[in-house]
Amino acid sequence: MTQSSFLKKLRTVLQWGLVVAIFIFIFKKYPAQELWKSMQGGLWVPLMLYAIAYFVFMWVVDAWGLTFFFTRYGGHPLRFLDLLRVRASSYLVQMVNYGAGQAVLAYFLSEKEEIPLKRATGFVIFLSLVDLYWIITMAFIGTFFAPPILEGTDLQSFVSPIWAAATALFIFMLLYPRFRLWSKIMEKIRFRHFLLVLLIRIPMHLVLITSFYFVPYCFHAHIPFYRILTAMPIVMFIGTLPITPGGFGTFQIAFVGFFKNFLTSTQPVNITSLLLSMSLVWTFLNYILKGLSGAFVLVFKPHRRAS
Repeated sequence: MTQSSFLKKLRTVLQWGLVVAIFIFIFKKYPAQELWKSMQGGLWVPLMLYAIAYFVFMWVVDAWGLTFFFTRYGGHPLRFLDLLRVRASSYLVQMVNYGAGQAVLAYFLSEKEEIPLKRATGFVIFLSLVDLYWIITMAFIGTFFAPPILEGTDLQSFVSPIWAAATALFIFMLLYPRFRLWSKIMEKIRFRHFLLVLLIRIPMHLVLITSFYFVPYCFHAHIPFYRILTAMPIVMFIGTLPITPGGFGTFQIAFVGFFKNFLTSTQPVNITSLLLSMSLVWTFLNYILKGLSGAFVLVFKPHRRAS
């Protein structure tokens, strides 16, 4: 075993170990019986239908954006249905590790759509950076409206330097597209492409941020839309930090920390337990839908198009 592969495995073990430690802490603070009690009486059918509608919307818009960009600017006309299948396949791996899921997307584009691996990888890296930049930017804006202190941490002093560094990096990349590193992994990507991808991904990120507004209603509770709009980007940003796989655990802690003072319920339940339960249920529903869609397209493979 090489040193690099050992370090990768060690990192994975440490990350999942941290997930276990986080949930041991969570379930000691909020017993499972209390979490289960907070979910009783929930409107499960509307919640599942809403989760399905949310997942399908994100899946379709994601695949459409990839199809549009590659067909118009990548020099590789793609079929929308093919991209739906490719994206669903990558969701299986993305459930555990976002970066690995994006790597699977690049591989499928290369193998199934016969796009050069270098170009496919470059675009997927670029797409991932744009998505991350959107999350950081929305979190930065949110720090001006959300509670300024979370668990003793000044959010603006934490998020602002990261946003400034990300903005400076993108400006450098766009001003110097022929810089050796960028030219190797981001071939033929220019400023207009950056703006186009930003615009294409707006619907996804707006729905990603605001989708949780309707979830509390399924548990007879309410969070003001203004609070969702301003604080949820920061929660998503914390969930993207490379601390635990898929942000599992860190997202739940941040969600409870931000909204425990703003959720109201018509039921006699513990507010923090209800918030934790909702975040876990919503996360698991999305994981299940991603897993089912990915498994379905892998099991029922279409015949390869004749060249």
